[in-house]
Amino acid sequence: MTGCTVQNLGAGNGIVIQGGSSPSILSSRITGNYYYAIIANTDGTGDPVIESDYTDSNGIRGGSKHYQGIYFLNSSGHVNLDTVSNSNFGIYCYDYCTASSGQAGENIIIDNNYGIGAFDYSSPVFGHAIGNPPVTYDGTCNQIYNNATDNLYAVNNSSIEAEYNWWGAYPPSDGFYADGTSSLDYTNSLTSPNACPASGSPTIAANTAFTSTAATPVQMGMWDENAGHWKRAAAEYEGILKDTASIIEKRYALERLYNVFRASKDTTMISTFQTLADSASQLSSMAQEILTGVYLGAGRFSDAENLANELIAQHPGTEIAKDQLIILASLDQYNQSYGTLSSTALAELKSEVASTTDAGLIAALTMGPVNASSSTPVSQNKEIAPGKDSTSSAPLKLELGNYPNPFNPTTVIKYEIPKETHVTITVFDILGRKVETLVNGNETAGIHEVTFDGSRFASGVYFYRLTTQSYSKVMKMLMLK
Repeated sequence: MTGCTVQNLGAGNGIVIQGGSSPSILSSRITGNYYYAIIANTDGTGDPVIESDYTDSNGIRGGSKHYQGIYFLNSSGHVNLDTVSNSNFGIYCYDYCTASSGQAGENIIIDNNYGIGAFDYSSPVFGHAIGNPPVTYDGTCNQIYNNATDNLYAVNNSSIEAEYNWWGAYPPSDGFYADGTSSLDYTNSLTSPNACPASGSPTIAANTAFTSTAATPVQMGMWDENAGHWKRAAAEYEGILKDTASIIEKRYALERLYNVFRASKDTTMISTFQTLADSASQLSSMAQEILTGVYLGAGRFSDAENLANELIAQHPGTEIAKDQLIILASLDQYNQSYGTLSSTALAELKSEVASTTDAGLIAALTMGPVNASSSTPVSQNKEIAPGKDSTSSAPLKLELGNYPNPFNPTTVIKYEIPKETHVTITVFDILGRKVETLVNGNETAGIHEVTFDGSRFASGVYFYRLTTQSYSKVMKMLMLK
């Protein structure tokens, strides 16, 4: 995508990258959109390039900056030569995000509430140098300043590396925050916007080996990443995971190893993640979360589904469960046969964790998979906004619920419809498999009831979906025997 203008979308994101895509978005103008300028939700599988773009004033509400400029969710990606301004976070990295400013750097990230944010085991790199001597600069010369609250912000076991950048003043005095579990590196600050290192940010030849004795194992690994030496980079990071390094160093090495897998799709690496996930080490939980993305990247969708459901069951009501629901809600982007499962997970995201799942992400997930022949979203069970019927302007009052809940083994589902219409009510298990169709026919306006008898089924969470010609709604129920 080159030279496009995406602006003023009334109720959506500017550009949505999903389903393991790795597009290049070049020399485009993305302004004034309702939510994000760009959201990359690739579940650990994609590696988009965002270069020479201008994003401004996305996600503005009532004059306030509510949404992010560029949002990476469980994704890598390269942001080079871009201007990102007037958003909440200019660059927002969440959930094992390893975005970077690539080799070119030279981004301008200004006039946001925050410049770059890293959350939940994310490790973006916006400028670093390797060797002393020789020194190679990668992704440096960014201008990150005049962001109202902080230029850099890292929480929950995250890190931001941002060397050789301009912070609006020299030396930089404030605008940097990391909680007790996270770290920032903004050393070697530039003395002026034009004071880039003399050697710039050179392209690394693919056959160049880094031999400086001053380099740490992490630096060696990052050099090999930038040079495309995936196996050598993986060996460096795996070495850190096996030695006596601190837990912080090991976490960072695991994040970088994940990034190598994203770029290389080397399935021989899967056993390393599986071994860590099955171990009793401090890295086990982190490796389990990463493994769902690894399975997606390898096309092992049923393994991703099963592990995500295990983690949801083990960590109910937590950020881990929410992140795994996002994985399940995205599965139909990879394989359309998971449409029902993804719809069920999306419904749970909306109802159970709506307060911590922002509307921009929900809007992206609701788009559904892309039809390869038409490049337009495939129709899913779209929910009409409550209070409106898609075929008329008359109010639509549709009530739905069940009692008792939890139940054993029967429960009564009660629903009210405003006018005569065709109604189906279908029950699904936690894996999205259809269990039973309770109603499938025309119903008159008014209150109706139907009983679900779960005596033939196992205890657990079930979902039931009511669908009319103009409305669809999903509810959750729990059977305890």
